[in-house]
Amino acid sequence: MSRCAASAVEGAFDDLAEADHGRPGRRTSEWGAWLRPHFAAARTITSAFFAKDPLAGSGAWVLSTTTLDRAGHVLVNGRELDLGALSQRCPALAGRPLIPKPGGPDQRVVEACLRKIGLHLQTTYQPGSRYWMFQGIESAIFVALAAGLAGLTLWWVRHRLA
Repeated sequence: MSRCAASAVEGAFDDLAEADHGRPGRRTSEWGAWLRPHFAAARTITSAFFAKDPLAGSGAWVLSTTTLDRAGHVLVNGRELDLGALSQRCPALAGRPLIPKPGGPDQRVVEACLRKIGLHLQTTYQPGSRYWMFQGIESAIFVALAAGLAGLTLWWVRHRLA
């Protein structure tokens, strides 16, 4: 498949739901996001903010990622940092431009602030090993719906012809 065709297919359903990890092209349908938590309980993992993503390459379906402080207070839904909000907790960041550039906050200062606050990520996910279980359950639902609609159609046509 060409790169253009792959991009077209990848973005075809982008408006259906939220992005996985905030990355475009990794979306799921709203009904799937609503039903799947009832199929199997999701797992939660906690990791340091700047640590390597522990789920990278595992095939896990990430439901949500939340940035928390040491006390467990939610700072941000996702992995983004708001340096303006951080400067309230770390005076060393106050008054500096929010866009990293010469004169902006030094990465070491930001990392020291994050360690002081105890910033970490809490990720809720379904393991990749459950993929085929979800496919089977969803296929069974669609087959049952199709059979029900076929039966309703047959009943309706027979009663209309009578």
